[in-house]
Amino acid sequence: MATNNSPSRFSTNAPRSFTPDKVDDFAMISLDSVEKMLRDTGEDDSRPLGNDYIPPPVFDGTDTKPAPRSPVLDVVTPSPPSVKAALHPATGSRFRYADMVRADGTVDTDAVYRYGQVPAVPLSAELLLQALGNLPADIPADARQIALKVTVNSLTQSAGIPVDTVIADASLRHTRLSQFRDALVAEAERECEPLQQEIQSTKNIIAAKQAEIIALCAEIEAKEEVSHRTVYDCSVQMARLSEVMDALQAD
Repeated sequence: MATNNSPSRFSTNAPRSFTPDKVDDFAMISLDSVEKMLRDTGEDDSRPLGNDYIPPPVFDGTDTKPAPRSPVLDVVTPSPPSVKAALHPATGSRFRYADMVRADGTVDTDAVYRYGQVPAVPLSAELLLQALGNLPADIPADARQIALKVTVNSLTQSAGIPVDTVIADASLRHTRLSQFRDALVAEAERECEPLQQEIQSTKNIIAAKQAEIIALCAEIEAKEEVSHRTVYDCSVQMARLSEVMDALQAD
């Protein structure tokens, strides 16, 4: 697949989410940090989507019209991942995988979410991930689970947002990444298929040539064996004739 090192056409000049400084108590993120993160995201006025709205699977190619927005966001059951017609997304723009992959090969999740029509919410799963990034990587699993629950409860209560809202957002983001991953795999397989066929064809040609070489070598060996036998026989006959000639010419 082609790579593209140029800036993504999905890039934006909007400020990135604020990542708070690491705190000593990894079980909680301070409410001040939460409020600052929410202010910096600038998403407080965004209206959440109701449970009757699921954005169309843009990596699937289906052309589904978005349902009307609702003032209440319940748990959204994400549409199942699918890779059917992955190269023909629902939007009118030309889809390119290179626009969603950074130069180092990592996925540009922001670009995937934007193209995947993930709606903006006051407290997104990405914001929680940034906050949870303060947890030490080497803490025990049980302690991390407790810290996760305490942090989520602290963030959602401070923002006045139900936990189900964050679950719905995380679920939809998970679905979009899953769809993008599966579509990317399907695209890679599609692009590699003719190359694999060419490789197999070349292997067949090589195998045929190798068989031809073996046959030619066997033919050469047979000819050399006959030639050696003939040369030897000639030498024997010539020796006998020389013996007769020497006897007749002797005084």
